[in-house]
This record gives sequence, C-alpha cells and structure tokens, in this order.
Amino acid sequence: DDRIDVAAGQFAMAEDLNALGFVYLGLLFATLANPATLSAPMPPTDDDSWQRLFSDIFNKDMGAFRDYCTNEDVWDEVVDLLDREEGAGWNLLGELLLARERLGEAFTEDEERQFGSAKDLLEHPFFKVKI
Repeated sequence: DDRIDVAAGQFAMAEDLNALGFVYLGLLFATLANPATLSAPMPPTDDDSWQRLFSDIFNKDMGAFRDYCTNEDVWDEVVDLLDREEGAGWNLLGELLLARERLGEAFTEDEERQFGSAKDLLEHPFFKVKI
C-alpha cells in the first residue's frame, strides 16, 4: 500500500530530523561557547545530556530549555545567535527536535511542519541571519 510507504518515509525523515537537531545543538553549544573558567565551567554537551535535558527535564518545552541555556554564562554568545531574527535559531531547533512529535499533528499544505528536503531545511530563516 502506498500510504504505508509514505508513512514509513515520513517517520524515517522525522527520526533523521530529530537526530540532526541533537547533533546541531551539540555542535553549536560546544564550538561557539565562551571558554570555560573555574567560575563558569562548561556544562555537559554530549548527545545523551542534551536528550535528557530537553526531553526529561524540560519536557520538550523549548522556552524552558532556552531559559536554562540563558542561565549558563559560557553559552551567552550561542543564545544571542539563536535569539536573532525573533528567535529563528530556537525555532529551527524546535522544528528539528520536535519533528517526531509533530509528525502526528494535523496540518494543511500551507502549514507543513516538516522539511521535505535538505533544500527546504536550508531555506529556514536562521540560515539567513547575518553574523
């Protein structure tokens, strides 16, 4: 049945987008962080820590997760970057990290919540932010 193939493809894409979100999160926060100091040590930035924080501790709430990141001095520049253009970076991370959850949501063609291709992903406003 074609519907099963389409659903399986959408599920696989949502899984990939979710994984990409955690990789991108780690990349941003590990490479763009301010140097750690004794008074401001680097919090864990491994994939398991990010998943535990986002999913278990903050219950997949991007606002609460952002607040946590804001409270870490070493991540000030990363938070500032993600805040640009009305929070375009946080929006992108939310779309990626919540791709599996949003797969089941009803949406119209105009409100599609998932990226259909790498090109669609790169068209996100965050990638147009001037640095």
